Amino acid sequence: MELGTEAGQQAKAAMSKIVHRQTVTCELNGERSYDRMIGVCYANGNDVAAVLIANGYALDCARYSGGRYKRFETTAARRRLSQAGYCR
Repeated sequence: MELGTEAGQQAKAAMSKIVHRQTVTCELNGERSYDRMIGVCYANGNDVAAVLIANGYALDCARYSGGRYKRFETTAARRRLSQAGYCR
């Protein structure tokens, strides 16, 4: 989600709640996208991306995830959210 969109702001707020006062650990894979490091992050042992996607705030970006989160996508999120072009 792009932060300049309403959906992006909702996803940011949801992520803030998920990680609030939690220890966050990330397993980085060495890739970068727009100067951001790519990896999987956990808060209190929970995969942050899986939680966001399962709760309808984001969609899987198979280009970077290899499709690991596709099964968590909700039908409502697929209808409401647009997939970033670089994720297809």
